[in-house]
Amino acid sequence: MQPYLIEPTDDLPIEFTGEEIGTGSSESLDGMRWTECRIYRTVGGRYVVVIEQDDEAENRDRMRAAERATPEEIVAWLRATNRGGALGRPAAVAVAAAAERDDGFAALRRKVE
Repeated sequence: MQPYLIEPTDDLPIEFTGEEIGTGSSESLDGMRWTECRIYRTVGGRYVVVIEQDDEAENRDRMRAAERATPEEIVAWLRATNRGGALGRPAAVAVAAAAERDDGFAALRRKVE
């Protein structure tokens, strides 16, 4: 566990101690634009999610973040922040990685028989 200070572009900072449990990125081949999603679990058992978007061509960076009590709430926030209500590739990869390290995220997997 380590301390983190997340400073979203248009919101209050989020300070916590925890661990990163999932990350996903959509870095383009030209390296000019990308979105990165990171999911953390705090020592208190809550979750923090960060979406960072960089656009080198337009010299623009944006960071959004949220703190929630459950993995379901994290996924709902990710869907709400993405056009069309889908997770998007970086978020889907981060959620899948979190499912490997956290029982709450693992329980979200769709089971088909």
